[in-house]
Amino acid sequence: MQPDQQVKVLARIWRGHTGWVFLPWIPAEKARDKEQRPFHWNESRAFHTTDLEAIKRHLRKHADDDVYFTPMVFDGDDQKTRRKAHAVLAATVLFADLDEADPRDIAPDKAPSIWWETSPGRYAGVWLMDSPRDGATLPGRENHRMSSHVGADLSGWDVTQLLRVPGSMNNKPGKGVRGGSAKGKADTYDWPTLMSGVPEVPVPKGMDADGIADPSSVDRAAVLDRSLPLLNSLVREYLRAPDAGGQDRSEVLWQIERELADAGCTVPEIVAVVQPTPWNKYAGRPDELHRLTTEAAKAGAITKHPEFWESSKMLAHIHTVATDIGRSPWALLMVVLARVVSKVAPVRVAAKGIDGRRGLSMNLAVAVLGDPGSGKGSILEAAESLVELPDEVLAQYNPGSGEAFANPFKEYRPRDPSAKKGDLPLPLQADYEAVYMGQSEISEVAARAASNDSRYMPTMLKVVMGESIGREIASGETNLVASHRYRYGIAIGVQPEAFGMFVDNTGLGFPQRFLFAYVREHGQKRNRDRTDYEPLVDIPDDPELSHPVFTPMGKPRPYSELRGMDYPRVIRDDFDDLDDAQAVGAVNKYDTHIRFIQMKVAAALAWMHGETDAVSIERWNQAQIVIEVSKRARGRALSDYYQSRGSAQTQAMHTRARGQRRAEDRAQADRIEAAAEKMWTAYNQEADGKAVSAGWFTNKLTADLRGYREDALELLVKGSADRPARLKKTDPRKARNGKVAVYYESKVTR
Repeated sequence: MQPDQQVKVLARIWRGHTGWVFLPWIPAEKARDKEQRPFHWNESRAFHTTDLEAIKRHLRKHADDDVYFTPMVFDGDDQKTRRKAHAVLAATVLFADLDEADPRDIAPDKAPSIWWETSPGRYAGVWLMDSPRDGATLPGRENHRMSSHVGADLSGWDVTQLLRVPGSMNNKPGKGVRGGSAKGKADTYDWPTLMSGVPEVPVPKGMDADGIADPSSVDRAAVLDRSLPLLNSLVREYLRAPDAGGQDRSEVLWQIERELADAGCTVPEIVAVVQPTPWNKYAGRPDELHRLTTEAAKAGAITKHPEFWESSKMLAHIHTVATDIGRSPWALLMVVLARVVSKVAPVRVAAKGIDGRRGLSMNLAVAVLGDPGSGKGSILEAAESLVELPDEVLAQYNPGSGEAFANPFKEYRPRDPSAKKGDLPLPLQADYEAVYMGQSEISEVAARAASNDSRYMPTMLKVVMGESIGREIASGETNLVASHRYRYGIAIGVQPEAFGMFVDNTGLGFPQRFLFAYVREHGQKRNRDRTDYEPLVDIPDDPELSHPVFTPMGKPRPYSELRGMDYPRVIRDDFDDLDDAQAVGAVNKYDTHIRFIQMKVAAALAWMHGETDAVSIERWNQAQIVIEVSKRARGRALSDYYQSRGSAQTQAMHTRARGQRRAEDRAQADRIEAAAEKMWTAYNQEADGKAVSAGWFTNKLTADLRGYREDALELLVKGSADRPARLKKTDPRKARNGKVAVYYESKVTR
């Protein structure tokens, strides 16, 4: 486009106002250099909308530079007018840096009036309005809502935002192309028609009128106190680092911002946390807060993952059903998966032999988050329509206590009316080996969890992990159920005020073992009232699932009987690397919980698609997306919960949680001590003083102690007040699988 053509387009965008506009630029040679670009920004003087010749000369002079313009018009007295929010005139346009959102894919009644390509596959656009409207570019108002609705860059809606001039050069590193000509029908919209059906957008506290985060409004210490337990170990180390140590600050900054967003932090909170760190690459720049706000907004942007839902007919059907009832497809999918796993016999495990485990149970637990009356029950009902459970599954079970989790599997000896004296009694039997527990409201569960002497939550945790539950009872009967003898799929609705049950049990690793999703995505509305949805008919029933069960429920199932799903070598190597990292303290033990949940989700997705023998890379990657959605929902719920509590209540909550964790820690300490003794005894008897791997010790522990291997190794290496250190780590060496690992040998002189 020639400057006279560019001016015609800009004049059309600025029509209806007489005022001042801005056309900043970056010299081409500096724009091509990533390091130089930020320091050679030229704000430009203000241009009056009636002085189109001056604007044309400016565009001609900078024809090869990166040139931008303000879609908004500003009030002022002369060329010294500044681009500030307080001076903006009422909006006669809406605008968006569409980024990768192709305007040709936007619904015709919401398509931009004028749009152009800024570089291949990147776009910008404006909507011409029929009348001016004050405040349309404020946070949460029309421009913000429209940008969010069409999938535009979420940092490109604020009042002082700039767009690239149509047909101008884009000299960014790796670009070096001229943008396309302006296109579109140049239609004018009226406000009610354009904004009809465009969802509201929540606005966090701490944003100014320019849409810039104000970190001074944030209690950074409180945010860190709330968020640190949800961050992975590496990010926690980054936040403690005194300097960047030569690492790529851009990459680390983005990783921190994404983790904070997943932990439920708002844009101002993210900015407040990262600003004083050595990873803030914008420190000292005039646009520091604007840049940090932009990155934080991108980190917190909700990705809809259309490719996920389009990857199979089953997932597309789940998405359609959720959209019809105005509920989150992620929440519906997670509840569907909980029902799917309840159809799978407990003899089947998500994996065998990974990370030294004898078998990873497919038991799965889901928490659907939402206020009372928000539709949690409709999610459970829709999932019930989609996944029919066979008679072999006890559906809608509601355990009244911790002990009651085992009751459906209780063994009894049936009576034989034809038996004669001296005949052998009939074998013990149980009526079920699989249960689906679906509750739309968690009030009863929360009440049981809050009782001081309740074993409800610890037992539920054991259920999710697939550990032994129940106990010996009178009359020779038992409700003791060993690992891999039972199956549970759990889906519960959780109100915000009840989220404390997860907070109070963080020390147990409880929230890390649940999937979380909000019942409704922001602005989502019901499209149709339907209940007659076609079930997902291709989900296989498991022929191994029995009813009634003639099996020794109280005895752990032998490893040789377990049927694990196969995984590609790359996934198994990933677990080996994670195991090695945990052995040297590079990752927190709770970080591994998330990976095991991902494995369960991948196995459930595979089974749902009729893939009952192996997990593919596709299912593994899909499970990663589900985990990302879950982490973000959990972080948001935790943030909402803390913010809804007063400081005194929050402190009391922390105190209560610490007390409970101390009690649990004492119980765990006994298990760690027992594991350490078994490992030390085995080493003395079998290793003959040689160096052995962490995996060697795993095979020396009984199933109930294997989860304490890392803690026991730490005790043997570091010692305690009661006993000296007995093992020492060797220098890393190659294991038989080719991986580099730490080995252990005796520190005690023989």
